[in-house]
Parts: sequence; structure tokens; C-alpha cells
Amino acid sequence: MRAPAQFVAGDKDTIAPIAEHQRPIFAAKPPSNQLRTITGGSHCGFMDSSGLFCDTGSITRAAQLTAAKRVTTSWFRHYLAGDTAARDLVWGQAARTDPAVVFEGTE
Repeated sequence: MRAPAQFVAGDKDTIAPIAEHQRPIFAAKPPSNQLRTITGGSHCGFMDSSGLFCDTGSITRAAQLTAAKRVTTSWFRHYLAGDTAARDLVWGQAARTDPAVVFEGTE
């Protein structure tokens, strides 16, 4: 795959742990690629409501959804809409110092 790709994960995900799921795909993907890991995020924290057998993280669902929306919206604005103002939120200092999300990536 040659198109830029972003992978988003929660570091407390017990259903699809990063080491077994997102990291191998991220590592195999040539640049541009990112793995953005939400600190305290869980697998079910990406959903609007809980279901049976859901895991939980150390942050609220609302906080996880806010971080996930911020990261993915910036990516889409930059790559799909061509919004050059979103670049810092994707690759710059703002992306690398977000206290809620760990940044890994190669442009």
C-alpha cells in the first residue's frame, strides 16, 4: 500500500493488543505511516456505548473518543481535504507533544 496510513490504538486494549495487531501492520507499512496510541484507551472505548465483554481503560470513554476524533480528523483534513493548516496536527510539534496520544510515525 502506497497511500499514507494512520493506525489508532488504545494502550489498555485487551481485546486487540497493540503488540499483536496494530504494531505489526504499522511496522510493515512503508512511509507515510503513523501509529497514534491513546494513553489509557481501551478497545471498547472507541465505541459510543459498551457491550458485553468490553474491556475498560484508565480514561473515560468521552476522553478517548475526543482524542481519537482529534487525531483522525486532523489526518483526514490533511490528507483527504488538502488542508495545509492541519499538517502540524498530523506531523508537527502539536502531534508529537499531545499529552493524550503517543506519536510514532515516518512521513
